[in-house]
Amino acid sequence: MIIQVQHKVPVTVETTEVKLPYYFKEKRYSFDHYYAILEDFTVIHPYCTDGNYVSIYIKRLESAEEVGEFIESFYSNKDVEDTTEQEFREMFDKTHQIITSKL
Repeated sequence: MIIQVQHKVPVTVETTEVKLPYYFKEKRYSFDHYYAILEDFTVIHPYCTDGNYVSIYIKRLESAEEVGEFIESFYSNKDVEDTTEQEFREMFDKTHQIITSKL
């Protein structure tokens, strides 16, 4: 599935096509935050610092427009780059392993 993401740019609006599933990461507080957006508009966000904080956030967005707004909220003001499914899965597995080891 391919959706369009509108970028808010002064004076004009640019459009980028994003193919779902879509994987990206952002650098925040010296740690990478990984995201996957699946074809059913589910967002998965595993997050792991140096071991002090670990979480997996899952949320379903309602529409392609909402997905576009979600993606644009990252690209507008943050250090963001595309990533691969494999890199995302490695982070998800690492995060999941830490969480389940504490149970």
